[in-house]
Amino acid sequence: MYGWDVVREWIISGIVQNAVWVMVAIVFVQIVQSRLDKWWYGKWQVVITKKNKVLLQKPVSPAKVKQMQNVPEDKLVFLKGLIAPFEMLNCDLLEDGPDLGLYEENVKAKRFVINLDNNPPPSKQPKRAKL
Repeated sequence: MYGWDVVREWIISGIVQNAVWVMVAIVFVQIVQSRLDKWWYGKWQVVITKKNKVLLQKPVSPAKVKQMQNVPEDKLVFLKGLIAPFEMLNCDLLEDGPDLGLYEENVKAKRFVINLDNNPPPSKQPKRAKL
């Protein structure tokens, strides 16, 4: 029969070994997931043009592209934030933009292309009556 000291040592040794293997597995999975995300979502760019001139060509991080794929509303907010310094949009970028030629998402080339030449003119809002 084994003494309590030996049994306690086995238990502690087993717990430590399991904890180490769990930590190694977590680190390994994180590294693999990071590499896969870079491979799937990496190398995307946003290109904003006007009058055949590139106003902005900016890489988008893999984490941001993944976030935009998971939550489509984030894509609109992100792209509008990049367009804002150059021009105000007069239509919905993701719904009306592709039909007007204002917005193109090229998956093969991994590019979001925004052509501000195709931004429709602002609609005439009725003036407010003076009170």
